[in-house]
Amino acid sequence: MSETKNGKSIVVGAGAAGMTMALLLAKAGRQVVLIEAQPRIGGYLRSFTRGGMRLDGGFHFTGGFENVLPQMLKALNLQNDVHESPLQTHIFLKETNRHLTLPRTGLDDLTAYIQGEFPDCASAIARYYRAEREVIERTPSFNLESPSPGLELLPYDSTTLKEFADSLQLPQELQAILGCTVLCHGTPPSQVPASYHFRAAYGLDDHIARVERGGDAFLQGFQREFKRHGVAILTNTTIRSIRKINDAHICQEITLDNGDNIPANEIFFAVHPAVYLPLLQQDRIPPNIFRRARRFQETFSFFTLYAEADALPSECAELTQYLSVNNLDSIANCCDNAYGIGIVAGDETDLSGKPHNIVTAFRTMKPGDVPGKGTTEYDTPEYRDFKDKIAAEMLDVVYQAYPAFKGKLNLLSTASPLTCSRFSPPGGSAYGIRQKIAEARMFGSLPIRNCYALGHNTMATGILGVMVGAFFLFRQVVGEKCYFDIIHAN
Repeated sequence: MSETKNGKSIVVGAGAAGMTMALLLAKAGRQVVLIEAQPRIGGYLRSFTRGGMRLDGGFHFTGGFENVLPQMLKALNLQNDVHESPLQTHIFLKETNRHLTLPRTGLDDLTAYIQGEFPDCASAIARYYRAEREVIERTPSFNLESPSPGLELLPYDSTTLKEFADSLQLPQELQAILGCTVLCHGTPPSQVPASYHFRAAYGLDDHIARVERGGDAFLQGFQREFKRHGVAILTNTTIRSIRKINDAHICQEITLDNGDNIPANEIFFAVHPAVYLPLLQQDRIPPNIFRRARRFQETFSFFTLYAEADALPSECAELTQYLSVNNLDSIANCCDNAYGIGIVAGDETDLSGKPHNIVTAFRTMKPGDVPGKGTTEYDTPEYRDFKDKIAAEMLDVVYQAYPAFKGKLNLLSTASPLTCSRFSPPGGSAYGIRQKIAEARMFGSLPIRNCYALGHNTMATGILGVMVGAFFLFRQVVGEKCYFDIIHAN
């Protein structure tokens, strides 16, 4: 591919995927421009403050510390910024009044624990977790040193999670327990390929953890490395058009919303397809691309509640996953009275470094369920009443899971899916596009040959998945020698 004189490597979208790609390109010697529509970089990694206390915007925990995450942190020189903190996980099934406290010692112990709860299904439970482990072992991208980055075609690619669970004859209550990490990627079990679900779930099942200082830890490291490697960051900025597309279908220049032009060697769109597809010249793009995008469905979003507690239930931070019903499809589709709530109780520091006991609860919700969605005026009596109502309902759930908190929580803030749209525009969905079986994904090279889709429809969801996707695409673009030079540099 020919390069434009003084051309830049342009990354659009400064969430975890975009920041990872921007830093990798800069470490490879590219001149990188990172463009972000919001006032600050970071996406869901960003935090905010209320009353002097730092609160996480959307990043609360992760998996991956047992395998690929340390590899990626080392390659990015972030290994001294990001440190794991233990997290105890519980499951609370309201419909059947079952409470589970999951072991924190790996997938084998988790398998044995669930088998102890459902002894009649012990063989099926073992087969379920064997399949989950098999998918990870046969996904080379979860090992940066793998000689082959490609994805092996697996039988679980053509089977939905629901179909796989039904083939094991698992009762619905057990399907809810085994598959509750659907809430961490947002696609219903009847739609999501079992392989995708397993990639998203494995790290959380095997080794879930919090990160000390949350998303701020990642952001601090990224910002230092951006400065070190000369990454130019443009915030409050969007692309107005991509220009000078030659006969070889290569874009040579972009125009920003302020009218500035930037010569382009390559463009990586780490944003929702609804943001970048209108920029593509439709006379040069096959119509099926746009038809496919119109069929995309969004995942749910979250309504989030933040409160300060007098004390925490244990010395270790805790995550309780509360399911109002045992039907995960109903929860992921946000049907009436069907929802999931994640409750994280742990220490957070204020701006002076003093620790506080913070309870964060996030409830599944469709953006369209929020009064005023689609308008520019959010601070209305109707909207405030809605937030008060949902917050009260969520506090009732928190008290069911943690009776000791009753009367001892000080509400700090609430955030609806409208707030989420500031972290993940345009829609504010928690995980972007649903990962549906047999639906072609927009990832990698686009019909304009030096334009690439990144971030949505990638290896897995969450910070771990989108970072793995960035490494995977980077390797394809720069080639094996440059890739391994970066991997082995630090």
